[in-house]
Amino acid sequence: MNQNRKSAFFGVLLILLLISPIVKSQYKLPEELQKRINNYQEQITQAQINEEKNEEGRLLNLLSSLYWDNNFNKEAITCFKKSLEINKQIGNKYAIYQINTNIGLIYSDMMSYAQAMNYFNDSYTISKKLKSKPKKASALNNIALTFQYSGKYQKAINNSQEALRFAKETKDIKLIKSCYGIIAENYKKLGNTEKSFEYFNYYSSISKHIQNQEIIKKEQKNQQEVDKMKNITNKAIEDKEEKEKQLIITESDLSNQKELTKGKQLQIDILDKEKKIKELKINEQKAQIKTDALIRNFFIIGFIVVLIFSALLYRLLLEKKKTNRILEKTNVQLKEQKEKIEQQSSLLAEAHKNLKKRNLQILDSISYASRIQDAILPYQNFIRKQLPNSFVFFKPRDIVSGDFYWYSEQNNKIFIAAADCTGHGVPGAFMSMIGNTLLNEIIKTKQILSPSLILERLNKEVVSILNQDSDNQNFQDDGMDISICCIDKDNDEFTIACANSTAYFIEDNNLHTINGDVFSIGGVFSNKFDVSFNNHSFKTNKDSVLYMFSDGFKDQFGGKNNEKFMIGQFEDMLLNIHAKNMDKQKLIIGDTLNDWKGDFSQVDDILIIGVKF
Repeated sequence: MNQNRKSAFFGVLLILLLISPIVKSQYKLPEELQKRINNYQEQITQAQINEEKNEEGRLLNLLSSLYWDNNFNKEAITCFKKSLEINKQIGNKYAIYQINTNIGLIYSDMMSYAQAMNYFNDSYTISKKLKSKPKKASALNNIALTFQYSGKYQKAINNSQEALRFAKETKDIKLIKSCYGIIAENYKKLGNTEKSFEYFNYYSSISKHIQNQEIIKKEQKNQQEVDKMKNITNKAIEDKEEKEKQLIITESDLSNQKELTKGKQLQIDILDKEKKIKELKINEQKAQIKTDALIRNFFIIGFIVVLIFSALLYRLLLEKKKTNRILEKTNVQLKEQKEKIEQQSSLLAEAHKNLKKRNLQILDSISYASRIQDAILPYQNFIRKQLPNSFVFFKPRDIVSGDFYWYSEQNNKIFIAAADCTGHGVPGAFMSMIGNTLLNEIIKTKQILSPSLILERLNKEVVSILNQDSDNQNFQDDGMDISICCIDKDNDEFTIACANSTAYFIEDNNLHTINGDVFSIGGVFSNKFDVSFNNHSFKTNKDSVLYMFSDGFKDQFGGKNNEKFMIGQFEDMLLNIHAKNMDKQKLIIGDTLNDWKGDFSQVDDILIIGVKF
C-alpha cells in the first residue's frame, strides 16, 4: 500500500512538471504585472484626454521600462517609439537622447545590430546638440560595442577611443574603465596582442583604483563609527563640565546677593540718620515748649527704625536660609549627576573596549576559519591545468562561504561539483566542510562514480550526520543544493546529476536547460521520502559549454529599481558570452555583477563554474 502511495505521489509530481510550461505559455503576464500595465494605460489615456504631452511621454517611458524589465522587448520598443514622437514634438532633447539609447540597447539585446546602430547614432547626434561630453562618450561606447558585436573591430576601436577622450576630459573613472576594456577586447579580436595587453593593463589599473576607492570608503565609514563613539564620550564630559560651571555661577550669585543686601541696609541707615539730623535742627528752632513732643517723637522714630531694621534682618535671614537650601540641593544634584556621568563614561569606555576586543576575536576566528575553508577547496590553478578552458567565479558574501566547489580525478574521469549549502557565513561554511568531506569519502574512498548514485549516497550520509532520520520533530532542516558532473574526455561526453538545482549546456548558440530533481541533499523531504536522482548524459562538440552555479547571482538585488537580477537576464548573459574565452567570460561576469549591484550589499554567496569542451 505504501509503495502505491509513493508511485501516485511521483506520478502527480511528474504531471505538474510536464504541464507547467503549458500553463506558463497560456498566461504570459502575471496578474500583478497586468494590473500595473493596465494602471499605466489608464493614466496615459487620461493624459491624452487632458492634452498633457509631458505627462503622456513620462507615463509611456515608465510603461516601456516595465515591459523591458520583464523581457517583453517588442512591447517596450513600441511604447518607447510613441514616447519618442511626443518628446520630438515638445522638443525635450534630454528625453530624446535617453529614449534613443534605450531602444538601441533593446535591439542590441535582440541581436538586431543594424537597427540598434541607427538609434545609437541618433543618440550621439542629440548629445552633440546638448554639448554634453558624458553623453557623447556613452553614445560612442554604445556604437563601439555594436560594431564589436557586428565583427567590425577597427571601427569599434575608433569610436571607443573617441569616447575615451571625452571620458578623460570629464574624469569619469568608470567610463574610462569601460573604454579601456572595449579597446583591449577589439585589439585582441584583430590579433594585435601588444595593443590588447597595453589597454588591458590600463583597464586593470583603473579597476584596482576603483576597488581601492571602495575600500577607502568602507574604512572611512568604520572611522566615522569610532568617531561617533568618541563624540558621545566627549559630550558626556562636556555635560559634566557644564554642570560644574553652573555650580560655580550659583555660588557667585549667592555671594553677590549678600553684598547687595548689605549695601541696601547701609543706604537705609544713612537716610535715617539724615532724617534725624534734619528733625533735630528743626526742633532746635522751635520753642522750648515743644521739647517733650520732640523727645516723644524721637522715641517713636527710633522704635520704628528698630522695627524696620529687625524686619529687614529677619527677611535677610529667611532669604539666606532659602538660598542655602537651594544651593545645598543643587550641590547634591550636581554631585549625583557628576557621579552618574563619571560612571556612564567609565561603563561606556569599558563597553567600547570589550566590544572592540570581542569584534577582533570574532574576526580573527572567522578569518582563521576562512583559511581552513580555502585550504579545503581545490586550487583553481590545478583545475585550470586539467581543464584549460574553464573558470571558477567564487565570491562569498561574508568572510567564509556556504557555497563550495569540489574537484577530483578518478579512473581517467574528471568530477567537478557546484554546491549551495543552507545559509551563508559561518553556518553555511560548516555545511560546506561536511559536504566536501563526504564527497571525498564517497568518490575517492568508496569509488562510487555515477553522479546520481553519488548524490543518493551523499543524501543518506548528510541525513545520518545531522540526525535527520530520528524521531525528533525539532531536527534542523539543513542541507544543500548541488550539481555534480562526470567528464569522460576519452568518449567526448559528460554525465551530470542535480539535486534541487539547474545547469545549462550551450551548443550551436542554443541554451539547453538541465533541470535537476526536486529533492535537496538532506532536510525534511529526505527524512520522509525515498529520495533518488537521475543522470543526464550529453555528447560534447567543439566550443560547447557547460555552466553549473548557485542561485546567488540571479537573486542579487540592484539595478535602477533595486530588483533581483532574475534567471532571464542570467541566461541571456551566459548566452551572450559563451563564445568568448573563459578568462574573458569570468571578467565580464564580475563586471556585470558590480554594475548591477552598485552600492547595494551582496545578499548571498555566488558561485559559477564554466567548462568549455
